[in-house]
Amino acid sequence: MDLYSTSNFSPGTSLLKRNSNDVGWEYGILYDSKNPDRVKCKLCGKEMGGAILEAKNKKRKMKREADVFSFEVDELNREDDLDEDPMDKFVMAVTTEDSLGGETGQENSNDVVSEERMRSVRQFFARWIYQSGIPFNVIESDSFRSFCEALGRFGPGWVPPSQCELRETLLEEEEEIIKEKLKSLELEWEQNEFSKEPQTGKFIFEYVDKCIEDVGVEKVVQVITDSAENNLAAAKMLKEKRLGIFWSTCAADTVKLMLEDIVKLPKISKYIEKAKAVTMFIYAHEKTLAMMRCHTKERDIVRPGVTRFATTFLTLQRLLEKKEQLRFMFVSDEWDKCKDSNYVKGRSAYYTCLSPAFWDGVKRVVKVLEPLVKVLRMVDGEKRPSMGFIYGELVEAKRSIKAATNNLERYYQPILDIIDENIKGRLDSPLHLTAYLLNPFYFYNEPPIQLDGTLMTGFLNCVETFYHGEFEKQDKAVDEFRIYQDKDGFFGTPYALRGCEQNTDEFDPGFSLDF
Repeated sequence: MDLYSTSNFSPGTSLLKRNSNDVGWEYGILYDSKNPDRVKCKLCGKEMGGAILEAKNKKRKMKREADVFSFEVDELNREDDLDEDPMDKFVMAVTTEDSLGGETGQENSNDVVSEERMRSVRQFFARWIYQSGIPFNVIESDSFRSFCEALGRFGPGWVPPSQCELRETLLEEEEEIIKEKLKSLELEWEQNEFSKEPQTGKFIFEYVDKCIEDVGVEKVVQVITDSAENNLAAAKMLKEKRLGIFWSTCAADTVKLMLEDIVKLPKISKYIEKAKAVTMFIYAHEKTLAMMRCHTKERDIVRPGVTRFATTFLTLQRLLEKKEQLRFMFVSDEWDKCKDSNYVKGRSAYYTCLSPAFWDGVKRVVKVLEPLVKVLRMVDGEKRPSMGFIYGELVEAKRSIKAATNNLERYYQPILDIIDENIKGRLDSPLHLTAYLLNPFYFYNEPPIQLDGTLMTGFLNCVETFYHGEFEKQDKAVDEFRIYQDKDGFFGTPYALRGCEQNTDEFDPGFSLDF
């Protein structure tokens, strides 16, 4: 093998280079064929010993000097902007606006994180959600997205706050933040003297009426409030003055009032109280809590909800789900050895969980409440517009409640009375009745409603209100209703009829008849 080669030199040179792939030969030449350790730099012409190693060191030194020079130039250019600190981009405060839109300093995760790592992070997050019993819809909140953005900007090493910090320090700080945000509202209230006035029906009516004037009467179709008596009084006055505007109560608020009244009935409340006593005893003692979680495979029997009623209902459901595990726990040797079993409340919990009558009662209570809970979830959710289903689902709920009580009037009648009392004047307005009547799922699948005089009266009143004083439009609406009623035109096509066969979350009465 040749030791020297002239292949890399320019034409006419007699100097040699080593037959080597070392990158250093790009910057040095062997100018003395008798001494292979003498190298001459191509860049500056300096002759040096140490063979190609010295040339490589010289190249590194020149590279460092060039980098330093480039850095100094950048620093000089940066000094021209005296208003911006070089570290500002690394310590920018995170705001809700930053996290919900606009550009961020973080690259797309698909560019910097492998699919496997992303899957692992998602799984850890999902496991935390499942094990903690956190509602899935929390991930839709702006505050959660802000937290994720802040955590991503912080990077590795973040340590979660302690329970003490959450209970005290951070809670107090959040309270101060909210108070600060409320100051502007309080100032507006003081200027309008709103908080000083008694919240009578007349006052609310005058306030809402003024707002309607400010917005423009032609732009207001409906006013929605809760079911408080003063709001209902204001609604009556508004209907007398604003004949073309609907006033409705919040459906979710009304259904919650129904449920709160129903759970107070003696035949229902006694089972709820017994269930509460059992859960409170178990959670009040460390050993019984550990024993319960062991038998239920770490599943809690208390499921927190948004409201007190939601917590009660979800807990009853979980008790039924874990019925066998709880009964087995109370007859186990571990329970007999537990000193808490000798307490009065412990013996009471024991007899309750081993009582067939208790479990039958809990099952009946859940069956009675489930239909209304279904309605509540529908009106409180965002899967589909609920106006066309509220009245119809309440009718169906009453049927289900009758079936849950084996059609025994002494059981279901008090419940239906509460439902009807809360519906009256709130969820049976002309707008609700018309929405029920114009929902093809109910109209075509339940022919008797086509002959219901109350529904037809509600429909006509709704048309008169919506097209107040516009008689031609009122007549046209009534004529088109007859086409809808007789299934003429597009209403009678197989596509339209098939679309009305099932009342699922995907069913949209407006879309099914939209051609």
